[in-house]
Amino acid sequence: ASNVLLVSGNRTTTGHPLMVAGPQIGYFYPGLTLEMGLHGPGIETRGATSAPFPGYMLIGRGEDYAWSLTSAGLDMVDNFAETLCGGSRTKYLYKGKCTKMEKVSAGALTQGTKTSQVVFYRTIHGPVTGYAKRANTKEVVAIARQRSSYGQDAVDQAFFQQMTFGRVKSFDDFRKAAQLTPQTFNSFYADAKDIGFYTSGKLPLRAPGSTGDLPIDGRGNYEWKGFLPAAKHPQAKNPKSGLIINWNNKPVKGFTAGDDRFGSEGPIQRAQLLTGEIERTPKHTLATVTGAMNAAATQDVRDVLLWPTLKAMLDKGTAPSPRETKMAELLQSWHDAGGSRLDRDGDGTVDEAGAAILDAAWNGLARAAMCPPLGSVLCKRFEQRVSIFDAPPGGQYGGWHQYMQKDLKTLLGKPVKRKYATSFCGNGKVAACSASLWAALKAAGDELAKTQGGDPVAWRKTLGNEFDTFVPLPLVKMRYANRPSGIQQVIAFDGHR
Repeated sequence: ASNVLLVSGNRTTTGHPLMVAGPQIGYFYPGLTLEMGLHGPGIETRGATSAPFPGYMLIGRGEDYAWSLTSAGLDMVDNFAETLCGGSRTKYLYKGKCTKMEKVSAGALTQGTKTSQVVFYRTIHGPVTGYAKRANTKEVVAIARQRSSYGQDAVDQAFFQQMTFGRVKSFDDFRKAAQLTPQTFNSFYADAKDIGFYTSGKLPLRAPGSTGDLPIDGRGNYEWKGFLPAAKHPQAKNPKSGLIINWNNKPVKGFTAGDDRFGSEGPIQRAQLLTGEIERTPKHTLATVTGAMNAAATQDVRDVLLWPTLKAMLDKGTAPSPRETKMAELLQSWHDAGGSRLDRDGDGTVDEAGAAILDAAWNGLARAAMCPPLGSVLCKRFEQRVSIFDAPPGGQYGGWHQYMQKDLKTLLGKPVKRKYATSFCGNGKVAACSASLWAALKAAGDELAKTQGGDPVAWRKTLGNEFDTFVPLPLVKMRYANRPSGIQQVIAFDGHR
């Protein structure tokens, strides 16, 4: 997924900002985007655009500024439960009146030799996506989806037009331009003096008693109360830290992510990998910022960020045998070496034995940590709703490590924010938790030993599907890297506007 690293001049060797950024669009042939330059009266721009765009750059640079985007994923979509009336599935009650749904034709769909018309119904809140029953009743309701940017999807071109035509002369101009789009993007800016970002999106203000997390009563008493003013959107210019880093994570504290990101917004974020690499260097060059992005793209977020807490819990118990002790030592040495999933010698396996151990043990560790109070049925439903881990070649974004970090730290007596009401691992007992985690490691060791022998040092993770390929045609096969594809901007400034 898209990421960005902006470093202000007070943290660079040149005294001017540095920028390494790019959107993640996947690998396609033909490409969905292309790099191009636009040069003409009043236009001096180079960057990435796409065929449907009317000649505007999605990301790129002008003569003295550059910009990029990541998806913000803020909450701008709600489901409304429409009370049906008149004995019909296409009439609903709104503000005391039985109202007929609008029938919308979406055109013809051809499948093989069969062609059919695609139609859907729409209420005042939006398209009807399905029907459901009210709890403990036989009453059927229609579920309509309201999206604040519905029907305004092309409006974001106004933002890209401002950037492409060089109408931006400062970060303040950039922020005003970014406010033009109703889409939920993190938009980033850099010039010879300033770095900054603005998070756009038409963000609804919900009625009291409605959070948007669950379906909202659609009869008219819980309508949106307007939209968040631009001044209150996440934004910053030249932060004190000298850094602006984002990897499709929430931009600031206090802004709720969209419902589709449930399970991906816990205390562990991939962006911490970028921050950790950047913080290693007091004064940056373009090479060190690029190196930080490259290093984070090869790391395993579980080993780098979760393992210290997992190890602290294992240390509360006793390993079943010397083999499991060695497995923990190898995980620690992998962590100390940076947690990389690189295959430096090209033999088709990850160099570090720790990768084989963690991959083999992960599902068992996660279930041991989270499932005791849930029981088997709820645990399976949890797994269906939230992936245990978005493993490579995925983006390592969502997963149970988000929940495990907070629960394990709570059990260890370490400070956490807004701890869970339920203790998960070991049903809240440290000894039981540690024992169950050791048992998961042992089970993984037993399986690895069957295929790779009894010495954990020799165990290796075969890359298998851990490659990127072009779609729909597998023209090129590349080693996995968890970083943006398409257009990667590497930008420095010389101090002139």
